[in-house]
Amino acid sequence: MSRVDQDSWRLVHVLAHESAHVLQGTASHLRLMENGDTTRFFIEGGAEWVAFSACTGERTVMTPEELVQERELR
Repeated sequence: MSRVDQDSWRLVHVLAHESAHVLQGTASHLRLMENGDTTRFFIEGGAEWVAFSACTGERTVMTPEELVQERELR
């Protein structure tokens, strides 16, 4: 799958999710990642929360239809 096949909001979501991982690692001095077996749930949950917040904020790149679908998933 290439970037052309992706909706722009999905790319923003992935960027926000992965950026959250970088910030989590920096803020925890990599301790979260070193203990990934026991912290994975919180690492991934936090990154998803950041990504959904970034994608559904005031400056979202999602279409109105995509926003409705995203709200239904929550």
